[in-house]
Amino acid sequence: MAGGITVPDGIAERAGHLAEVVGEELESILYYEHPFTACGLLVVVSDRAQSYVDVLATIYQALQGVVPKVHCLRRRELFQLALPGCGPALLDDQPHLAHCVKYRSALLYGKDYRAEIPLPADPGLFLRAHVRDYRHHLRVHFLKLLAGGEYRKLAAEAVVEARRLLSTAAMGKGGLAERRSGAGEVAAQLEALAAPPATGPDGGSAASAIEAFWLLERLVRQLAEGTP
Repeated sequence: MAGGITVPDGIAERAGHLAEVVGEELESILYYEHPFTACGLLVVVSDRAQSYVDVLATIYQALQGVVPKVHCLRRRELFQLALPGCGPALLDDQPHLAHCVKYRSALLYGKDYRAEIPLPADPGLFLRAHVRDYRHHLRVHFLKLLAGGEYRKLAAEAVVEARRLLSTAAMGKGGLAERRSGAGEVAAQLEALAAPPATGPDGGSAASAIEAFWLLERLVRQLAEGTP
């Protein structure tokens, strides 16, 4: 168990119930903390499971509504945790998943497979995927918020997305400072714009929302330099 990890009682109890329901085909349950999706569970199923689909259905039914994310894999599939994902733009936890499961987790049941979880071999793949995801999906999302007059929501979500982008970029070789100069400064300006003092009378204005969107676009451009 990693230091500082507190597992909510309800989740620990549900994990125990799941072990009883699934039986010997269930090998491990890990609870992990994630900086953007709060928390999740990694459930490892035996490679020898007779009906993998039925086991998955039982697991997801038992864990429905318990945690924001549930990942079910067979032991031989643990390498997938270190691969780029394809989840919804604002909910995808894949870029940081392997690190969180390996270093920010607690074993709830069974065998401890954290030593077998690989870290991404090419972290740059995650940044390229993240930039593409923003350009193809999130940009439209933010434009809709702007057009709909949801100015405060736009500023708040822009800060969250900036944090996600910086976290993804920081996984790369050499660190963010060496690879993407200026990106941290732009992100700091965005944080200051959406800080509590800026959410007073002018915090929900169209001008503030436009500036937040512009800063986010600048950040994406700087992080995308050299990213095909």
